[in-house]
Amino acid sequence: MTAARVAVALAAVLGFILCAALMVREAALAGDGDITWASPRWYHDMAATRVWERAGVVGIIALVVGVVCLALALRLALPGAKPDGGQPLELECGNGPVTVRAEALETLVATVVARELRGVAVTRVRVARRGESLATRTRVTASRPDLVDVHARMRAIVGRELTAATGLELERLDLRVERLVVEGEA
Repeated sequence: MTAARVAVALAAVLGFILCAALMVREAALAGDGDITWASPRWYHDMAATRVWERAGVVGIIALVVGVVCLALALRLALPGAKPDGGQPLELECGNGPVTVRAEALETLVATVVARELRGVAVTRVRVARRGESLATRTRVTASRPDLVDVHARMRAIVGRELTAATGLELERLDLRVERLVVEGEA
């Protein structure tokens, strides 16, 4: 996801710089009738020959790249987007396969953490299957300063509950503290 953010940010910055340069050029041309700005050679070559067809193809490619960048930006910016997780998990049991919705496991994780870790409130959980194990992304608000201990205890608690529920080990627990509440703060 970080690569997508970097690509979108880089495309936005480059597009902004290009548009700013073109705006300055147009303002200079419009502001003073004595200024002549020679068009580049490629522009004359394109206008004089049938190169415009190739330019049209390049324009279409640029349009597609722009639409992809916009889609990535919207995916990152819109609330409720699920970058991963959300897919049903197929579990093999002795009597046949069992399908568990990821949302059910996410609710389980949020409930167990709220019950067993005082001072930690879960704001968002995502559970996804990674081969023969599980991974979670958890966002919390914490009022405890010992975050390393919170992560270790949370990993143990969440791992125990998910293993009991699914039979799969917890491979990774990513913890993101969105807010650290200091005592006496409302």
